[in-house]
Amino acid sequence: MRKSKSIEAPNLFAELLKGAVVASAASLLLIVLYAALMWQQWLGTESIAIVNTGIKVVSAALAGIVVARRCKEKAWLYGGAAGLIYSAFAFVLFSILSDTFALTLAVLADFGIGIFAGMLSAMIYRAAK
Repeated sequence: MRKSKSIEAPNLFAELLKGAVVASAASLLLIVLYAALMWQQWLGTESIAIVNTGIKVVSAALAGIVVARRCKEKAWLYGGAAGLIYSAFAFVLFSILSDTFALTLAVLADFGIGIFAGMLSAMIYRAAK
């Protein structure tokens, strides 16, 4: 009896990395846009904390959506993993740029926010699909 070829599942690890890279690029773009708005003095320095958190949430959600588009099942799990990888990637990138590498409670909270945003966006994407 001849076995039928199974359709190869997408390489989800590559999709996780792709999600993290896309989210990091979006994060950098949003940071540059925010810096331009601050430079034009349309936004003050008091908005830095909330905008920074918003950028992290939007970027982690984007990473979750990128992965959820390709996975067949457990999109919430892969979405959370994509959010975590994005958060870790962003932490390492900005630690290198700022020349400080400190793992604090705030950084761990950012990881949790990344996981939650990635999971939630993947679930919403799956439900809407």
